[in-house]
Amino acid sequence: MSSLIGATHERWSLPRAIDALGDAARQAGAPSMVWIAGYFYPTVSLLVGHVGEASLVRFRSPDAGREPDIRIFSLGDPWVDVPLALVPLIPIVMRLIVGLARISPPQRWDEVRGDRRSPHLIDAWRAGRGWTRASLGLWLQLVVMWIGGALVLVVPPYYFLLGVGLKPWSIPHLVLMGPFVGLLVCYLIVLAVLYQLALQSLVQNRRGVSSALSHAWRIARNDAWGTARAVIVDFILSVTLFVANVVLASTVVGTPVALVLSGFAGTARALYWARTYRVLGGLSADDGVPGL
Repeated sequence: MSSLIGATHERWSLPRAIDALGDAARQAGAPSMVWIAGYFYPTVSLLVGHVGEASLVRFRSPDAGREPDIRIFSLGDPWVDVPLALVPLIPIVMRLIVGLARISPPQRWDEVRGDRRSPHLIDAWRAGRGWTRASLGLWLQLVVMWIGGALVLVVPPYYFLLGVGLKPWSIPHLVLMGPFVGLLVCYLIVLAVLYQLALQSLVQNRRGVSSALSHAWRIARNDAWGTARAVIVDFILSVTLFVANVVLASTVVGTPVALVLSGFAGTARALYWARTYRVLGGLSADDGVPGL
């Protein structure tokens, strides 16, 4: 428990990480259209935005009205089932994401904001110019690793257990599948953390996609406990948002307010991970280090 909380002399103890999230929330607190970019900012589940769910493997009964679908593994990825007419919007969303990441360091945020209460959406859009393909490439690379891990860790044991006669979702089936699902969850959490750090490395360190991902891995491995504390604080933000959305769901204005809260939370998340990236040892081109 002491390792999880961290000592006072450590650079990223749990109290310091919580304080950083509080500072990020206060900085993002002024209502602004930049919250639209924050709405699409990735969460710790690699979710782009806060809506949509698609299944990696789905079995549909011939009579769907009598027996529900069986889903092996669900992806929090809204683009899997998105209509083809909306596919051109993906580059727009990716540009907003990378643009928000570029202006999220505290000093850069204040410079862009100027005399205004908060940067505007157009500021994130301009900051993302020239980085759209890199942002999309980074996300696609991680999604491929995500799907590949699911196919390797979950699908083979699932079909093996079916082959030996165990009924799907029976107690023995769930018990035997538990370790594989647990390993997959750990793998997905690692990928989600790498995405957050790699996105910051991409824009602050001005690296390529593969280089940013490798850099993120080195940062996370160098301070594993600090990275774990960063994830815990991000998870607290996600749980808080989820509880707020559940409460708002019973009200008349629930949906609009939930959308606004999601935009605010995503903006605060971008600001938080910009701070985390620097504290865990990530460099920026603004540091003037030769070679960056």
